[in-house]
Amino acid sequence: VYYNLSPKTSIYLGYMLSKIIYDKTDINDSLGNSVNLGITGNVTTKIKGTAQIAYDMRNYDKEREGADNDPGIMGYRLSLTYDPTFRDTISLAGERKMEESCYANNRYYISTEVGVDYKHEFNSKWSAGIFASYENMAYTKSVDGVKRSDDFVKVRPSIGYKFKDNLFASIWYQLKNKTSNCEFAEYTDNKVGAQVKFCF
Repeated sequence: VYYNLSPKTSIYLGYMLSKIIYDKTDINDSLGNSVNLGITGNVTTKIKGTAQIAYDMRNYDKEREGADNDPGIMGYRLSLTYDPTFRDTISLAGERKMEESCYANNRYYISTEVGVDYKHEFNSKWSAGIFASYENMAYTKSVDGVKRSDDFVKVRPSIGYKFKDNLFASIWYQLKNKTSNCEFAEYTDNKVGAQVKFCF
């Protein structure tokens, strides 16, 4: 539900109902409820922003010893988009939310993430960009005396070319690196890819 405070600023109230059903076991099947309240609009002529708070609840169908059976957390989402010139766009975003997990008695973890995205158009055809983010994944239950905490870093530069208004191609490289106080969860991943997008 949206309400316009002014031509360029709105407040909104949202609700989402979700259901998670596992194929092989039903011990972590759950019903989720999320309520959010936010404001979005133009901060200045070149900056757009959104600020949102949310309360996420999850009710599990079956109780599990040592696990949270009806957890709830306060979350948020903040974003800013800045256009310093007509060829440049800088986006900042931060978010805190509940994510599903099957790690021992941890039915969920708390994700806190911040990211920045920069895009530049060299001309009407060529463009380039880079995205970088950091995420902390905090697990709420200790396993063998250790409360797991993962740190996840992602970097993704890209180059794009617009053949027509409805035909766009890009190539990209992506680095993912996860460190953790639990060694088995650590990894580094490198990917290179290409994408072609056609709009009807």
